[in-house]
Amino acid sequence: VDNVLHGRNASMIMYGQTGSGKTYTMNGVSRLVVEQLFKMSMFLTNVTIHVSCTQIYINQLYDLLSASPKHPRGVQIDTRNKSYKAFPQTQLRDVEHALELIKTAEGNRAKGSHQLNQFSSRSHSIVCFTISHLRGKSKLYLVDLAGSERAKKTKVTGDAFEEGKAVNNSLLSLSKCIQAMADHADYIPARENLLTWCLSDCFTGGQVSLVCCCSPAANCDDETRYTLSFADVARQVKIARATYEVMKEV
Repeated sequence: VDNVLHGRNASMIMYGQTGSGKTYTMNGVSRLVVEQLFKMSMFLTNVTIHVSCTQIYINQLYDLLSASPKHPRGVQIDTRNKSYKAFPQTQLRDVEHALELIKTAEGNRAKGSHQLNQFSSRSHSIVCFTISHLRGKSKLYLVDLAGSERAKKTKVTGDAFEEGKAVNNSLLSLSKCIQAMADHADYIPARENLLTWCLSDCFTGGQVSLVCCCSPAANCDDETRYTLSFADVARQVKIARATYEVMKEV
């Protein structure tokens, strides 16, 4: 939070198989982050905090705060122009307002049942805080990824299989970006997938924090090994010096 208030884009990403505690952990992190944002922003001048709550479901982006009987997943956001991001935002009044919106968004996520979890999240959830003040503007992303398990473990078919396929493709793209950062590559393939495009602000000069969740179950040893391997790559990433996005005076 301190880095974000000083101009650096940042993200905290929950990674791991379904049922390993990602969403539970993120709920606790979200409260701490919101409380710190409002507490520390008191020392800044003319600060405003906006939030957007979106989900990526089968390679489409939806506004979770606009969900209704007509649009149960939320209104779809047009992402055809990959050079411009315009996600619906809500200005936050206080901590309670922020937590209420996050809770509403979580309740609107796409969920499904399979062999490993009766109430599995089938989409990636992205909560983005945009902090604006006299010194500039920065973003903080809280990302709760869908489970990283393979289809043979979930035993799903039909639409549920397509959900899992889309999830795993996006996680593969994320791993490529993390690997490129660890290798100090000149090019990071952030536009390869919708998930990495949404988080691209943090791949160059930003801060990426990864929380890996593992299941203690013996039949999940493969997923645990993959998760720890992903974490080992991520820990090699060296973050560049923070830069400010200077706001033009009107």
